[in-house]
Amino acid sequence: MLVFLNFSSVPFKKDLIKRAVNFVLKKEKVAQNRDLSVILVSQERIKELNRKYRKKNRVTNVLSFEGDKSVFNKLGLDPELGEIFICPEFVRQESQKKKSGFNEEMIMVLIHGLLHLLGYDHIKESEARKMFEKQNYYLNSFLEKY
Repeated sequence: MLVFLNFSSVPFKKDLIKRAVNFVLKKEKVAQNRDLSVILVSQERIKELNRKYRKKNRVTNVLSFEGDKSVFNKLGLDPELGEIFICPEFVRQESQKKKSGFNEEMIMVLIHGLLHLLGYDHIKESEARKMFEKQNYYLNSFLEKY
């Protein structure tokens, strides 16, 4: 189940989020009924989360937090995917700098956050290459379809 909350001042369509999430989960062969929260927050809130959990005192576009898999596994249920926090104000600024569309940038950071929840990372160069190739492939494929 997808929970979508918008605590930012920037409106965004839940349907677009839902379609992008389902698109990536289907491509990754992950059950689409797993719980996922996508929360849009202000620059102040994402900076606070980034400082608290990553020890980085700056605004960022997206943060992902894995769900508590142990509780779900003990109950024999599919684990929760987790939470993705996105700062649409910051994403808008990035899209303007890159001269790209706001919706495209929002979907790109959503896919980025979702890939983190699915176990991808970009710490090592080889992992980064794989993650960003998938991210770009999913973004372009999704944009062609929708």
